[in-house]
Amino acid sequence: MSTLAIAPATYKKLPYDPIKDFAPVGLVGSAQFALIAHPGLGTTTLPDLIKLVKNKNGQMSYGSAGIGTPHHLMMEIFLKMIDANAQHVPYRGTTPALTDLISGQISFMMSDLSASLGAIQDGKLKAYGVIAPSRIKSLPDMPTIAEAGLPGFSGSAWFSVVAPAGTPTTTVEKLNNIMTAYLRGPEAQEKLNALAITPVTSTPRELEAFLPAEIAKWAKVVEDAGVEPQ
Repeated sequence: MSTLAIAPATYKKLPYDPIKDFAPVGLVGSAQFALIAHPGLGTTTLPDLIKLVKNKNGQMSYGSAGIGTPHHLMMEIFLKMIDANAQHVPYRGTTPALTDLISGQISFMMSDLSASLGAIQDGKLKAYGVIAPSRIKSLPDMPTIAEAGLPGFSGSAWFSVVAPAGTPTTTVEKLNNIMTAYLRGPEAQEKLNALAITPVTSTPRELEAFLPAEIAKWAKVVEDAGVEPQ
């Protein structure tokens, strides 16, 4: 998602065209995120956290894996929905952001669960809900953000496979058939769900139609967030 859908809005000039330079093969999966915070905040529910963020009026800080990453933009959508402000602290990756969150240097963040699940289960971080349309298999007892108190909020970071532009259609179709069969099998389902990644499949044509819509969607989010293209 970062490479094909977000980058066109966050970079002034890319060395590739996300539509013209690739032949879509198919979607692979959807990485689930969660809204997490340092346990020391003392907020036990999502409404409690929302109230605290609004009352602090821009004094609280949140981390991300970098400017223009899904972590950053999902938080900007969240803050816009609750009509609140917070200070953005961009890191070079998820791990250093989580390290500072655990130590209390920042207050909260959106994180991919594949990186933060262990710290959540160990009680080092407080999770308020998963950012997905429905509950996920790796955390069946955790509500979605919508269920926890913010209806209409959802999101995920998707993965896809593309080939070089001009790849023969027969080759693209063969690759898609192999991918789809594997992703629907028990091995892929077990391995990906354990990482809080929901396996997703699509046809090449479905991915081809999906990409322009995602580019337009994230361009609007980037513009609303006031992110200056690099």
